Amino acid sequence: MHEGIAANPDLKKRVELHDLCKTIPFGAPSDQAHQAERLAGPCNAALVIWLETTDKGERVYHSTVRPWQQRTGTLEAHPVPEGSNRGRYFAGVAFGMLGEDEKAIEQFTPRSESPQRYAAEMGNLATMYAELPTGNREANLRRAVRIYKEVLEIFTRRDFPADWAMTQNNLGNAYSDLPTGDRAQNLQKAIGYYEAALSVYTKDAFPADWAMTQNNLGVAYKNLPTGNRGQNLQKAIDCYEAALTVLTRDHFPHYHAMAIRNLQRARDALDNLR
Repeated sequence: MHEGIAANPDLKKRVELHDLCKTIPFGAPSDQAHQAERLAGPCNAALVIWLETTDKGERVYHSTVRPWQQRTGTLEAHPVPEGSNRGRYFAGVAFGMLGEDEKAIEQFTPRSESPQRYAAEMGNLATMYAELPTGNREANLRRAVRIYKEVLEIFTRRDFPADWAMTQNNLGNAYSDLPTGDRAQNLQKAIGYYEAALSVYTKDAFPADWAMTQNNLGVAYKNLPTGNRGQNLQKAIDCYEAALTVLTRDHFPHYHAMAIRNLQRARDALDNLR
């Protein structure tokens, strides 16, 4: 398999964008600086990876993207799917983060060549969209939702149960985080996706994934604006308490602290109803 970076007529433009975000101070108050700030995180790293050799690019990825994901609460950096061409994969990430979905897909493994690898690469791209801290939040999340639903055409419960469950959970996260639209409807969809994920993510078989999904389900119930408020809060509390049986301080300090905060807020909200 060809391991180099695919040639592209837009290379000069990409180099200029890369140089731009190196020269403008992070957080500078201007439209140009906002673009540079947007590129300064995972997108900038992906551009570096695309423009340079794979080996050097991989070092940049782990020194730039991974710490960014850890700071934003991601358990670990999204790994390159097994068998993927690293150069083309990171080129796809770069295009995707610049909002050029069609060019991103062109870089990834063709669906006809390896549906499973294509789904894994696209699923990673969707999660990166969902986690982007800048840009149009709603648009990023809706892009993620669209891609996750396409991924589920390949990652079926019958053929790829763990990948199916992961994508169900990710869809739940995207709907839970949507800042616009019918909030109650979005959260009900999120709850449905989380419950679907939990039909595969059992505590015995997937303890960490089960606990993470329990926490996510708790967040959805806590934020649900319709139905019986007290019952929703109690369901949230039950979910957080379940999650904490696995998310211990020793093994998952970040997520333990998050679940503890969520649990206390739900308990406080329930107390205020009484």
